[in-house]
Amino acid sequence: MGQEGSGFATGEMDMELVYKYILHVLTQYTALLRYNPTMPEKAVELCPESMVCPRSGREREFTMEYREKYVARCKPSARCRHRSPRMSTHTQTAAMNGFYSSIAHGLDALHGTLASSPDAAFMSAPFLQQAAALLRSLHSQLVHLVQRLHLPPGESWLDEYMDETSRLWEVCQVVKAGASALDTYCASAGRIDATLDDWLCNPDPHNARQVVRALCRQAVGLEQENRALADTRIDPASLLLDDRSPVEFKLNAFNGFRGVLYALRNASSFLLMLLVSGTVSCLPDLACCSANPFRTSGAGYVSSMGRLRQRVAEEMEAVATEHSCSGIMMYEFRQARVGIESIKTEFDRVIATGYGNPGEIAERVEIIKGWVGMLRSGAESVVSELDDFFDEMVEGRKMLSDLCSHR
Repeated sequence: MGQEGSGFATGEMDMELVYKYILHVLTQYTALLRYNPTMPEKAVELCPESMVCPRSGREREFTMEYREKYVARCKPSARCRHRSPRMSTHTQTAAMNGFYSSIAHGLDALHGTLASSPDAAFMSAPFLQQAAALLRSLHSQLVHLVQRLHLPPGESWLDEYMDETSRLWEVCQVVKAGASALDTYCASAGRIDATLDDWLCNPDPHNARQVVRALCRQAVGLEQENRALADTRIDPASLLLDDRSPVEFKLNAFNGFRGVLYALRNASSFLLMLLVSGTVSCLPDLACCSANPFRTSGAGYVSSMGRLRQRVAEEMEAVATEHSCSGIMMYEFRQARVGIESIKTEFDRVIATGYGNPGEIAERVEIIKGWVGMLRSGAESVVSELDDFFDEMVEGRKMLSDLCSHR
């Protein structure tokens, strides 16, 4: 009972709601009056400034804090009668804890994708699609949670949400551009079987080698363009990670919304780092994350993120032993590129020795076609996820703007 009473006092008796009630009572009472009030001859007009000026210290501070901040845009009776009931403090806490649990479960699922099977490839297309889907899901859950928290209108919480979605929008646009460029690369690489047919019909391997070399140069050029794209359009500070939890910051403002938004920002920053590194260019923070200590013990989304970051660091170290941790990290792209490089080396050998094994080359081409097909499918899936995410962000921004303005 004490907790419920305290929750009612802090949730239902803030000064904004008290003033709404006073306005409602005065408006209803004046509607019952049967006479026309007149201003006395010696009346003195009062304004907020005249009431504040004689005061000083804490009294002046409190008077300034509780003065009128804005003019109501709708009738008080409608506001009082149609306002949705607030959740109790206990219910709000349970809803926010549920959101934190969703972050933890999503990150644990990503970690499980890498750890459950030895065949699960790091930075594979399904892994990146799962990361993009989790990003969408967390944003959608945040929007629904905000609707339940009944946050006050005219406050900065909406600006903070808008800033966060703007950040997500900008980085996701870069990821989409990278994935679309991969799709274009696949269109060129997919014609490698035609190059093999031409070589089988015309034993001169020089033309085939030129085509394969062009594909190699296209891959190098793609990585250079993507690196420039990331350097130009992504602010490294926008993807900074923090191992601490919202509890350590005591982010309880706006019924706990600030803590929830902080958790979303932290989780989404790491997901965006994975997506950018997979489709655009490997970010230095991801390549060097093995040097940072992680909080991997205990429960909660902070520990889940720590475990996933630790796993990613281990995978990055394993990749570094075979390839450089730079450029596009998507597994299917790296495999297709290695295959094309091997074909180029084979045609160089054919030119040097005058002999080539058509069966062996054809087998390699089929393997490359398989990787290119999976790369194209993965890139299209990531683009599709991001397009849906863009639509949901637009809808969420409009929904919360309307909610804040009581439309």
